[in-house]
Amino acid sequence: MRIVDGEKLVAFYLRERGFRVVGEPPSDRDSAWVKCQLITTDNRTRPDYLVRYLIQADCYAGKDGGLPEAVTLALDVRAALEELVGERDQGTVTASRNVGQLRSPDASQAFEPARERVILQQEVFAHPNRVAA
Repeated sequence: MRIVDGEKLVAFYLRERGFRVVGEPPSDRDSAWVKCQLITTDNRTRPDYLVRYLIQADCYAGKDGGLPEAVTLALDVRAALEELVGERDQGTVTASRNVGQLRSPDASQAFEPARERVILQQEVFAHPNRVAA
């Protein structure tokens, strides 16, 4: 039984729901996007079975969207992640809940001027899908 890739599971799910999900800032930054990354895992409950993932979703505004677009995107992503529970191709999600939300413009060297973003933190509990015997 393989452990679930929590980051991949969340990214695939959001893409299926129509969100533009990337691993790194895209070259085309005119429209909004979501950057998903795994913050931590905790599988002390049952090793390699039920795993707690802390996923961060950075919701970036497009070129001209500003704060209203970043906030709207974050609210839409948050609502979608609340419906994540269920069997997916990558594993079965037993619980999903938002544990943090922060508005923090990205002032890194990648953006001039700073790009508006809202950072979501989502706790996801998942286990591998059952294999038919």
